[in-house]
Amino acid sequence: MIKVDFKINKKALDILNAAHEKALPLTIENLSTAIESAQVVPFGQGYRSKDGALVAGGTLKRSQSHGVIDGRGFISWNTPYARRLYFHPEYNFSKLEHANARGLWCDYWIYQDGKKDVINAYGKLLKMCAKGVIK
Repeated sequence: MIKVDFKINKKALDILNAAHEKALPLTIENLSTAIESAQVVPFGQGYRSKDGALVAGGTLKRSQSHGVIDGRGFISWNTPYARRLYFHPEYNFSKLEHANARGLWCDYWIYQDGKKDVINAYGKLLKMCAKGVIK
């Protein structure tokens, strides 16, 4: 039988919690910048909506917001048509302003190799914010 004794270092845990609170928003900002740099969010030339109103080009891109609420990071696009565009990759998106515009524009960072980039960025930022607690 192996006996193990350990003591919790409350000061180190407090530093790690504070580091997380600093690193998460920085990671979300980093991700937002990566999405913008990849030019995957449809920009559009502008079109008329169902009610006939002119929707200016770039409205979807400009509607993007990001942040942290209750310890959870988010990035969202706040237009009435954002969900429709996101879940319909078969649409013929204009490539004039954003060369890689497509539906499912965040899937690379959610399900594919970009997820590793987000995890690694968070790890580096957490380590930086942890003031030497993480070696």
